[in-house]
Amino acid sequence: MFCKNCGSTLPDNATFCGNCGTPVAAPAPADAAPAAAPAPVAEVAPVAEAAPVAPVEAVPVAAPAPVEAVPVAPVEAVPSPVPPVMPGEGMPPMAPVSPAPGMAAPAAPAAAPKKNKWLLPVIIGGSAFIFVVIAVIVIAVVLANRITKIDLNEFASIEYTGYDTVGQAKFKYDYEQLEEKYGKKIRFTSAGKVFFPDSTPYEAFEKLLKTSARDGRVISRKLSNGDEVEFKWSSALITSLESYFKVEIAEDKLTGKVSGLKEATKVDVFKNVEVEYKGNAPYATASVKSGSNEYGLRFRLDKSNQLKNGDTITITTSRGDDLTNYLLENYGVIPESTSKTITVSGLSSVIMTPDDIPSTLMTQLIEQAEAANKARLAQDITGNDQSLVSSEYAGYYFLANKSSSNSSSNNMLFIIFRNKVHHSYTYNKKTYESDLVFYSVCNINNLTVNAEGLSGVDITKMKALTNASLRYTTVGYKSWWYHGYKNHEKLKGNLVDPFVDKYNVFDKVDYSKFDTDNNSTPSEPQDTTPADAA
Repeated sequence: MFCKNCGSTLPDNATFCGNCGTPVAAPAPADAAPAAAPAPVAEVAPVAEAAPVAPVEAVPVAAPAPVEAVPVAPVEAVPSPVPPVMPGEGMPPMAPVSPAPGMAAPAAPAAAPKKNKWLLPVIIGGSAFIFVVIAVIVIAVVLANRITKIDLNEFASIEYTGYDTVGQAKFKYDYEQLEEKYGKKIRFTSAGKVFFPDSTPYEAFEKLLKTSARDGRVISRKLSNGDEVEFKWSSALITSLESYFKVEIAEDKLTGKVSGLKEATKVDVFKNVEVEYKGNAPYATASVKSGSNEYGLRFRLDKSNQLKNGDTITITTSRGDDLTNYLLENYGVIPESTSKTITVSGLSSVIMTPDDIPSTLMTQLIEQAEAANKARLAQDITGNDQSLVSSEYAGYYFLANKSSSNSSSNNMLFIIFRNKVHHSYTYNKKTYESDLVFYSVCNINNLTVNAEGLSGVDITKMKALTNASLRYTTVGYKSWWYHGYKNHEKLKGNLVDPFVDKYNVFDKVDYSKFDTDNNSTPSEPQDTTPADAA
């Protein structure tokens, strides 16, 4: 159905147009159909003019019988793009049409309904209702997307506990107050809904906040009254909160000044601790020798082997960083320090290079070697046909172990002597003269030196080597045996070369003593028979 005034589509039961307000005429009742038109009467053909006849009286035609109306379903009007033209609008008035003979006169048009006086209030009321609904929707959308500003420091505080100089600052947070004020105001962002599918917005907010702001968390230690303490919120936490929730976080840091810490008695827990050393530097070892220990502590050394003079050792307790708390809780005292550092001293040091041998000690070693060598020569030169011409110091070899660990021989000292022996013997009543030069060696191992520059070993242990024998034979197959080497090559090949892989070799040999062996061949036989014995 359409409005006759503006052409707007109307509901079937509309009483007025919702667009222009024009009343809509009530539709005609559909219980009767319009009467059928009477059947047409056949027209009589004109009669040819004839003789005059008497006039014939017209016979009246009976009216057709009324036809019973058949109900017809109303047909919905098809909207037309051209507004309908109402009678009297833009058309000349039509002359009334008389009904055909025998037909009933058309019914008079129905009177137009009166204008509804409630139309304007209804329109105004409907518009107001729509406005209210829109306003409510807008407000709901604004409230759903509003950003809640939260100052996290509003519910935070710092608590100080313990004793002066070893106090603690603990972070405190009132989550009950936070929930009371913001529990219903915190809302998820779209990312928060995905990340926390099984939590309410506040539950997720509190859970995330506690990862950085756990109530009772220690934020600073070893505090004294008057110290300044600062707690700064994690920037990563702030970013996460603002990403998952519709909030804006104030990032001000929380500060405080330490006060109210008690005074505690200080004690030296290392007072009776002693350290024992064994061995020689740089291979010495150390261990703790505890005296009386009233606090039930055990002690540790951060370094206990491969020690030498000047090294530092740090002593700590088995309690580690918890020492202060342990003493406070069990004895009501605090340590003056939780560690003690000592310097290694008084060790005899293994000599690793010739330069480490003090000059006075070197002199003593050479003198001791000379004594040992002479004693050995005295055992070798026993006949009346032998005599010692000279014995000279000819330098030394010093060998130091390359290994960083202790061994049976950390070093070896070989002191060399050049010896000359004269031989005079008679063969077939003739006397022969000859000289023999050979090299003997004295040895001592594991030399050490103490802080006073004195030997850490008994140098009287210096000994003449007897692992090499030299046989000297002359005319008439006369032979003598000596302990030593005929030349430098044999000496070095026997004493030094076998150790070059494991030892550093320091050559301090006086090669001028080895320029020539000065060995003489027996002289021509001399007739020693007395002149009167011929």
